[in-house]
Amino acid sequence: MNRRRLPKLVLRRDETVFVTPGGDETAGPELNGSQNINDRWNAWFRQCVQEHRVRDVALDIAADRWYWMVLSGPGASSGAVPAGDEEETQPTGGVVVRHSGRLGSEADLFSLEAGLPLPIEEIEARFVKSKSGEVLAAAADREQLSDWISIIEAIGPRVRSVRPADIEPAVSESIGGDGRSLLAGLEFRSGSFEHPKDTRHRVGILCLVAAAWGIACCVIGWGWLRMASQYDELAADANAMSFKLARSVLPADQAGNPDPERLLSALVERRRQARDQGAEQYRPKSAAEPFVAILTAWPDLPDVQVDGWRIDRGRMLIKGTSADSATADAIAAALKSALPADEWSNPRGTWQERSGRNSFEVSVTRKSNVTTRRIRP
Repeated sequence: MNRRRLPKLVLRRDETVFVTPGGDETAGPELNGSQNINDRWNAWFRQCVQEHRVRDVALDIAADRWYWMVLSGPGASSGAVPAGDEEETQPTGGVVVRHSGRLGSEADLFSLEAGLPLPIEEIEARFVKSKSGEVLAAAADREQLSDWISIIEAIGPRVRSVRPADIEPAVSESIGGDGRSLLAGLEFRSGSFEHPKDTRHRVGILCLVAAAWGIACCVIGWGWLRMASQYDELAADANAMSFKLARSVLPADQAGNPDPERLLSALVERRRQARDQGAEQYRPKSAAEPFVAILTAWPDLPDVQVDGWRIDRGRMLIKGTSADSATADAIAAALKSALPADEWSNPRGTWQERSGRNSFEVSVTRKSNVTTRRIRP
C-alpha cells in the first residue's frame, strides 16, 4: 500500500480536512459533536467522496487526540514530560517510564496504565523506537477509534491506514526532535483494527505460500521415494545376480549363501581358465582351407575374369566378368561341391548382360562366423 497516493482525512478538534493526493484541501465540520453536526459531517464527506471518486482513504488524527508516552531504555531516568492541555478525559502529553526491552510487549502495555485515565483493556497502543533509544508510545480509546472508522466506512470509502497526524511538540523534544520520522511506525490499521479485506488478502497469500510449500514438499518427498524405490530395485537385481553368479561358479552346497571372498576366488580361477582355453576355443577359422578347396574344384571356363574374391564375417562373394551366362551357375556348383554342407549354405549365382561388359556374381553364406578377410587373385 502506497499511503502517499491515498486521499487523507485529517480529524482535528474543531474541524475535519479532506486532502487529495495532489495536496488540495477541503475543510468540513468536526466529527465529534452533536447529532446535527455529525449529520452535516456525513453530508460533507459524502460530497467529497462523490466529487473525488474516493474508494480508499487514510485517516490522520490530530496529535492532541492521542495519549503520548516515552518509555525510556535500560538505565534511563524517569521523569515527567511536559503535558499538553488536559480537558476532562481528553488525551494528555506523557510521562517517562522504564521500557521493558521488547517492543510492544505486554509489560509495555501495562506500564502505560499509570498515566492513562482509562483501563488498559480499553486502550489501543502502538510503539516505535527512536534513534536515541527511547520508545515512543501512542495510545487511543479503542471504542472511539472503532467508531470513527465505522462512520467513515459507512459512507463508502475503505479506511486503509490510521496514524497520528503529528506528535505533541513536548513529546517530540523529549526524544530528540525526530518525532515526525516515527509516524510511519505508529500504524493503527493493524491487529484488531486491520480491515477484513486486508486480513483475507493476507491470509490468502499465506495459504497460497503454504500450499506451494506443501506441494513442493510432496514433490520432493515423492522424488526421494522414487529414488529409494529405484535403489531397492537395483539392490534386489544385484543380489539376484550375485546368487546367479555364485550358482555358476561355486558348488551347490556353497551357492545358497555365498562367501564374498570364496566367490571372488572362484571368479579369478574361472577367469584364468578362460584365458588359458580361450585362444584355442575361440580362435577364428582360417579362410585358406575353403579357398584351397574352391581352387581345386574350380571349373575350366574360357573367357572368365575374376575381379574380386571376398570372405568376410559369414559370407563369401565372388565377382567377375564373362560372356557366357552359364558361368555363374558353374561356379556356384563348384562352390557347393567344395564347401562342407554343414558349414555353408547353398551358393547362389547371378549373371547380368550389359552392353560391352557382362558380369556375374556368386555368393554363399557361412553358418558360423569367420574372421574378416579379403582375397584378390
